[in-house]
Amino acid sequence: MRPRVLYLVYKLIKKFPIIRKWYRLKEQKYLKSNEAENLIKGLNPKYLVSTYPVSFGESMLLKAGNNNNSTITMIHLLSWDNITCKGHFPELAQKYIAWGPIMKQEFIEYYKIEPFNIEICGVPHFDIHYESKSKPDFKKYIIQLGLDPDKPYLFFGMSSPRFAPKEIEIVEQLSVALHNNKFGERMQMVVRPHPQNVQGYMADLSWLPRLSKLQTKRVGIDYPLLKESKMQWSMEQADMIKLSQLLVHSKLCINSGSTLCIDALSCNIPVLVSAFDSDSELNYWKSARRLMDFPHLRKLREMGGFVVASSIENLIDEITNFISDPNRDLEKRKHALVMEISSNSGMATTSVFDYLINLN
Repeated sequence: MRPRVLYLVYKLIKKFPIIRKWYRLKEQKYLKSNEAENLIKGLNPKYLVSTYPVSFGESMLLKAGNNNNSTITMIHLLSWDNITCKGHFPELAQKYIAWGPIMKQEFIEYYKIEPFNIEICGVPHFDIHYESKSKPDFKKYIIQLGLDPDKPYLFFGMSSPRFAPKEIEIVEQLSVALHNNKFGERMQMVVRPHPQNVQGYMADLSWLPRLSKLQTKRVGIDYPLLKESKMQWSMEQADMIKLSQLLVHSKLCINSGSTLCIDALSCNIPVLVSAFDSDSELNYWKSARRLMDFPHLRKLREMGGFVVASSIENLIDEITNFISDPNRDLEKRKHALVMEISSNSGMATTSVFDYLINLN
């Protein structure tokens, strides 16, 4: 019932904007924290950078920073969906770092930020893909997965069951197609569970034995190595390098609409999104179909950043099409990448650093 009640509240807010104004005024008094104020006064930082401002704790710190005359507050988001899908930011900042033109426009559209307060710098954690392309080291990882390093492979990046409830069945069906040589006698597949497949409240541990059963000489399961962290998606640095190497040298990235879409485009790898529920017809609100209506995914799809499959038969056909024509929609994919992350030069970390140290 909870999401239905919240959806009703949302509809009321759309009809009566005064409700939002009243709520935000009430919310502001809860953002004032003596602990946050004392911390910021004690540290007296030149910069305070929030990466997930929808978090109430981060917004408390942002508010404290905004009240400290010698501190410049900044928002630099970790993911492309934070503005349109993660809720309203309780506290804003003085300056903003955007991934690319799309994120800059979203800051302007949703929060009325002045364009001169937004700097486009790319995505520092995608710089790793540039390094992976220039220093190929993927064969050792392929061997570790029990696959043949001299044969091509598909990369399937899974999502939490919350977003794609029947994805495990799709992976199983693809495994059958692969072993029936639907994609040729040499093709292999690497399946990468999302960290939220493995742990946390969005996981479904019943998937793990099913994945293990799929492991053969042609299908490798690459389980993520997670840090001991309260963030369920926090990965070990070595595992990030492995993920990048495996992705960069794959023939095609298949997923249900995760950030891997942008990762793959950064690696110059085409993307195929499985927007269906295997052989089931789930209610829209539980179905993987609904992801295609998320604003960030809809924008990328409209630019030609990925191709959508609507059934297992369609998925198999589209995989075959990409294998025969890997440069399909190449110019559209390049344009989509520029709009999302501005540059694919591997210099985003430097751009962010230069912006910070030159900011007055």
